[in-house]
Amino acid sequence: MRGDLFDRMISLVFPRGCVLCGATVAFDDLVCSRCVPDRIREESCLFCGKPRSSCHCEGEQWAFEGAAAALYYREETRGALLQLKKLPDRRIARYLAGEMFLCQRREFPGVPFDVITEVPMHPQKLKKRGFNQAELLAGQLAILGGIFHRMRLLTCSGPVQSQHTLGRKERFAAARERYSLAGDVRGKTVLLVDDVFTTGATAQACAACLMGGGA
Repeated sequence: MRGDLFDRMISLVFPRGCVLCGATVAFDDLVCSRCVPDRIREESCLFCGKPRSSCHCEGEQWAFEGAAAALYYREETRGALLQLKKLPDRRIARYLAGEMFLCQRREFPGVPFDVITEVPMHPQKLKKRGFNQAELLAGQLAILGGIFHRMRLLTCSGPVQSQHTLGRKERFAAARERYSLAGDVRGKTVLLVDDVFTTGATAQACAACLMGGGA
């Protein structure tokens, strides 16, 4: 309560900005009235999470039982995610997790998730950045959904390699050996969180670890 009052007093001197465009907003608001979340409204593929119109799942065999993306990765959403990669901004994390929560309820109604965890970051990258943005999102989503957040249930190892320079096949091959399970998930329904879903290579590799452990 005292911390909340302090934050409100600070906001009188330093007004808060919309997490998408930066315009001044009320203390409790995350986005201004002009900004509309770029939500994915058309029917999505339950495996890759992308709209059916851009799905490439034909012939693919996924390790996970379903995936969903809350927002398109463009314009304001892309800017917010890039900012979250630079600084552990709790307001941006709250906004994005809120959109993820709406998407979760829409795409997976009634699914009794036991655990929520995040896609891990390579230790060298984590040391350099100081935080994992996917962990921030998973933590906020866990609060909204009342799900236990098991941090760092998965680990990432191997050589540090940028996925952006790789093609689709190379991404899947590179991700296959990078992730390991670091906890007991037997009989658990796990909700895996990442900030961006591109080819599905990372989700596939992480899900394979979880399923291999009995999730």
